[in-house]
Amino acid sequence: MSLNSGEFLDTNKMPIYELKKNNNYLSSVVDKKFRNFIYENIDSGNEVECPSETILLNFAINDDSDLRDTDSFPFISGTIPVFSEPFVKAFSSELKACGQLFPAICGGNKVFIFNTIEEEDLIDKGNTTFIYYDGVFAGIDGLKIVKKSCPLKPIFKLKGYASGPTYISYEMKQKIIELGFAGLILEPAL
Repeated sequence: MSLNSGEFLDTNKMPIYELKKNNNYLSSVVDKKFRNFIYENIDSGNEVECPSETILLNFAINDDSDLRDTDSFPFISGTIPVFSEPFVKAFSSELKACGQLFPAICGGNKVFIFNTIEEEDLIDKGNTTFIYYDGVFAGIDGLKIVKKSCPLKPIFKLKGYASGPTYISYEMKQKIIELGFAGLILEPAL
């Protein structure tokens, strides 16, 4: 999609989507050896050096979880994206353009932890409610976004909220559906 000068992308018609795993799918817990690396570096909004060893993850299995290689997205702490190898192959260019992929092993499966680097300045700060607990930012309620004059990046964080959720564009959502990947909730973030 290309826009002419002066045109705006109507984000109300083309919403952004918070990247979430389906609660019926797996979560993962970082092996003790790699916890500091993950929790101090990933979701910082900064590019970081990849560890020399493959990162080990362990499943945090719920009773209703099932494991399907192509549909397993065992996010860390529910918010740090972890993608299956088939997903990374299908979206290699989009993912590499917007962040870093760190190889990991989870339940004997090769997966990739995604560190989102790209940001989009979309928050309408005057009309969005920010949640704080004890003075620490805890989330956004009633997200309102502003119109943008160019297409959105495929996968991104909201500017100024690197530790917040990861979002995807409408085009990225459509491609995920078209290629048949399950295990992600693809509802508008608005």
